[in-house]
Amino acid sequence: MAYALGIDTGGTFTDAVLLGADRQVLATSKSLTTRFNLAQGIAASLDGLPESLLDQVDLVSLSTTLTTNSVVEGKGAPVCALLVGYDAHQIKTSGLADLIGLDAIESLAGGHDAGGLPLCALDEAACRAAIARHATRVSAFAISATFAVRNPAHEVQLREWVQSICDVPVTCGHELASSLGAPRRALTAALNARMISHVKTLIDSVQRTLAARRIDAPLMLVDCDVHDVARTVEALSAFVFAEDVRLRDARAEWARIAVHGPAVAEVLAHAGAEPAALEPLVQDGTAVRAVVGGVPCVLVRRDECGTPGIELFVPPSQVGAAWDAIVSQHDVQDGGKRRARPAGWHAFNIARIEAGTPLFHVDYGPENLPHETGVVGSRVSFRKGCYLGQEVVARMESLGKPKQRLVGVRFGGDALPIAGSPVFE
Repeated sequence: MAYALGIDTGGTFTDAVLLGADRQVLATSKSLTTRFNLAQGIAASLDGLPESLLDQVDLVSLSTTLTTNSVVEGKGAPVCALLVGYDAHQIKTSGLADLIGLDAIESLAGGHDAGGLPLCALDEAACRAAIARHATRVSAFAISATFAVRNPAHEVQLREWVQSICDVPVTCGHELASSLGAPRRALTAALNARMISHVKTLIDSVQRTLAARRIDAPLMLVDCDVHDVARTVEALSAFVFAEDVRLRDARAEWARIAVHGPAVAEVLAHAGAEPAALEPLVQDGTAVRAVVGGVPCVLVRRDECGTPGIELFVPPSQVGAAWDAIVSQHDVQDGGKRRARPAGWHAFNIARIEAGTPLFHVDYGPENLPHETGVVGSRVSFRKGCYLGQEVVARMESLGKPKQRLVGVRFGGDALPIAGSPVFE
């Protein structure tokens, strides 16, 4: 059985808790927080949990007040702020001089106006020279350009130049705040940049602590439309600041087989999957590793056709072996009938439409608001933190009146309308 481990480092105590598959608390432990080295307090809390369960942990969540405490106490690693299009008054009101010192601020020509049009082009030579002056003495760069929330092109370009010159993290103001107010956005970017090295040190030490207790973090697989992979990687990368996360395009590394039907678990078991390995696949979206047809796979529960469904992510070179293990089965007790038979896109499309499962880029797309899609209940959380566009989504949730909504329509006869035809009351 797989367990989840939660760790919370507070100002006085560090707590650790083990949760079962049903989110029930299995064990808890508490130790004093060691502020000089948070990993020591974390290790002490982990030592208070049952050792026999720790090597079955497949998800770890770490919560810490490290950054908040560091900001309040005025601590932070040395950084350089690259300010594009700022005038002297904006720099003064930002508070950056008090935070990082005037010597760590570089004022560069550029930026955009309120309509998102460039005031002037970036001077590449001047920008590269400014970056080089600080590259060897800072732990990170903070970049903020005027009206970057309307057009982030100059912040993005500067980040590329920083990354071509030195190997240090970069924070951009447009990725941290969506509201106008350049001075505050610049301060936010600098505060974030000052914390990166501290958080990375904590994460590295915690990972060593976990590894010493045979706790191995899971692979998180993000499944999306093949045409959206590059865009998805780019969008998620914007939210990676100090996390120990690496995003990459893995299209060439996986092939996918989808198995749908009431007997899906039985079919996969006959194909070689251990029944115990399939047990965690109790709800849509859960994932496990298993061996099917002698091939290591990642299995994901995906009930798209109104019956239990499991998708297999398989190395392309071995997909044939996994496929044959599934479709070559015959039930001798039922006259030799196939346990599973191949079905193409047309059959799948009929089944998922009848089950009320919409597909991205088919039934809705990036131009639609969440409440128009019919999947807001399963794709949007109203209890988590802030994100771009939250105000619009929250207002629609409270008012409950989207202008349009995706719904299913049943027709009395066999004649079906052409896709895209208008619907009248």
